[in-house]
Amino acid sequence: MSDLTHDAPQDGSALSCGFVYGATGLRYLGRAIQSARSLRAVSPQAVIDLYCDDAARLPGDHPFDRVIRLDRAATHRPKFEALIRSRFERTVYLDSDTVVLAPIDDLFEVLEQFDFAASHIARRNSDHAVALHKRPVPAAFPQINGGVVGIRRSPAVREFLTAVQSEMDATGTKVDQTIFREFLFYGDLRLTILPEEYNFKRIEIAGVWDSDHAAPRVLHESKLHRRAYRGFSSEKALKLAYGTRLWNHLAALRDSDRSLNPRSKTSRSALYRIPRRRQLTLVGRTQERIAYWLNKSRDASGDWIDPDQS
Repeated sequence: MSDLTHDAPQDGSALSCGFVYGATGLRYLGRAIQSARSLRAVSPQAVIDLYCDDAARLPGDHPFDRVIRLDRAATHRPKFEALIRSRFERTVYLDSDTVVLAPIDDLFEVLEQFDFAASHIARRNSDHAVALHKRPVPAAFPQINGGVVGIRRSPAVREFLTAVQSEMDATGTKVDQTIFREFLFYGDLRLTILPEEYNFKRIEIAGVWDSDHAAPRVLHESKLHRRAYRGFSSEKALKLAYGTRLWNHLAALRDSDRSLNPRSKTSRSALYRIPRRRQLTLVGRTQERIAYWLNKSRDASGDWIDPDQS
């Protein structure tokens, strides 16, 4: 793509919309390249910036429009620097272990109305998900997953991100979810929660989805990091992890998704059947029929007749 630029833009100009990655070390850099290529494949005109610690390791055919050197002091948390220093008015950050299966440009439309966009974490009863930082937060306001984050540029958003990063430094917290959750709950940013298909973590359950479900647009899978050193593409790594059959099913769901293909008339059955509810016993069926016929004619008060009380 364009020539490497090792400094952040200094002219004060800002593009309207763009994507950013943050990566340190060869493994994460390799995965960021693969993720950005998957994004470029579905959105050829996307503007994509990379914040990294070693641009010299990038191949000549890298998919980024700009490559910006991370500050040495911030290399352990490249996500925050990528978001804070972004040159875009509306920014979507992607973790390096993501695979983009379909366009996600509509996130920028969402950011016209909201300051911050992210999905909830998937496994909300896990140890890290129920952990709190300092103040109580209700269960109805769970943690977000930071693998796909959208922000609208403003002093308030910059102050929020800087505060989260400073709190992590001050407390030695390794992960940001508990602090994000607390600061979003007690703050006043306009937050919107994205559907899970924009940050799809539970890839194994896609097999029970049929075409009535919206297709996953961004897969977020940490297993990609464990295969990065082999040089596998994201597609090949996912096929190895979950099998070709599931990968093809994801593609079929995408083709039948009417938010992506409004004229689509195709349908897709689930790969795996969910067991139907247990069949009623003879006594149960008889009781069900009695309830039906009794309730066809209500009593004078209009109350339903409970067959268990009749």
